[in-house]
This record gives sequence, structure tokens and C-alpha cells, in this order.
Amino acid sequence: MQTAMSQEPVVVTTVRKPVTVEKKADTIDTREIQTFPAGTASSRPAQSPIAVPEKKSGGLLEDLSSDSNSIISYDRISAGLGLGLDYGGLGANILLYPHRNIGVFFGLGYNFVKTGVNSGVKARIIVGSSNYIGLSALAMYGYNAAIGVSNRPDLNKVFYGFSLGIGIDYRPWGGTDDYAFTGIYLPVRKPEVQEYVDNLKSSGVQFDRKLSPVLIAIGYRITIR
Repeated sequence: MQTAMSQEPVVVTTVRKPVTVEKKADTIDTREIQTFPAGTASSRPAQSPIAVPEKKSGGLLEDLSSDSNSIISYDRISAGLGLGLDYGGLGANILLYPHRNIGVFFGLGYNFVKTGVNSGVKARIIVGSSNYIGLSALAMYGYNAAIGVSNRPDLNKVFYGFSLGIGIDYRPWGGTDDYAFTGIYLPVRKPEVQEYVDNLKSSGVQFDRKLSPVLIAIGYRITIR
């Protein structure tokens, strides 16, 4: 490794003897010559006399996207694959952010009984950038209960209503703008859901488990824009 060294400049001045009137004297420039020991390099970088305008920042979106360990904080459009109410069961959804912190989504999937559909609003707050973390609150309308009866598909039924939830967006690894999502939902089920369950029980249908009052969602989001 070579060590950069600076050295005092050596001024060399050349003087010509006067010449006769018939011959004009040559003009000799006096120049400053800077020398450096062999095997060393100047510690002063070369400078261009041309002014280069300073590059302006492209804003938060460009600054964060240049960091491989941070998500684009304003991912306007993303597609998700996962399991949960916002995915219509086991399915996919599309999420659009017309505002940095407010988005709308639509999900379509299979809830192991019939086709499930959900749409809603997602509000988020970004609390980390080096290893992206975003906290979110969600409100949606769509399927929030599905009842399936073995060997009696005619008794299968899907109920629709509102659901509320909270979630977290995070990137478990760097080098991509995609990220994962985990959420917890509280379905606001109508009384007719329990009434339908009670009617099935009275007709001899046995249930392996009760409807859970709390549901979990997991998914992976692919940033499109």
C-alpha cells in the first residue's frame, strides 16, 4: 500500500539574455512545478475548473431505495400472497397506497369452504428504516366466518361482515424491497352465525372445533411500484 505524501513545490524560473532590437525577445512563462518522490502519489486530488452542480436528493423514496436494508417507505402498489382474511382465506391481494400512510386493498382466495373476498383500508406508521418495521391498523368488510360440513356441501355457508385488526410489516432479509406481513384480526360476526351453528347442532351435526374469536394472517408482499 502506497502512502500519499505532500511536498513543498519547487519554483523554477528561466531567464533569457536580452536580444538585439531587430529580434523580439521570446516570452518565457514562469511556471510552478510540483514534484513528488518516486513511488508516491499526490495527496491533493485533481480539481476541474468547471463547476459541477450539486445533485439534489430525490426525496425519501429515492434515499431509502438506495439502502439495501430499508424498504421503499412509499410502496404505492404491491401484491401479496398469504393466508388470512385480507387474502380471502388462502389467496392473494392487491394493496394500493394513494397516500404514504393510508392504503386500500382487495383480497380474493379460498377459505376451504367457498371463495372468500375481502376489501378494506390499511393505515400504517413506519418506525424503522435500517431493517424496515411498519405498524398498521386494518378495517375490512368481507368474509369473516366459514362453516363446512363433511359430506354435506349443501350445508356449507360463508358469512360476511366487518373485521378489525392490527399488523406488522417487516423485512426479514435485505437486498429487496419486498417484505413480510403478520396480522391479528377480530371478526365482528353477526348473531346469525351462531344461530346457524346452533341449528346445525340441533340437527345432529357435530363440530370438531368452535369458531375462533381471533384470527391470524401471514403473507409476503411483492413491491410492484
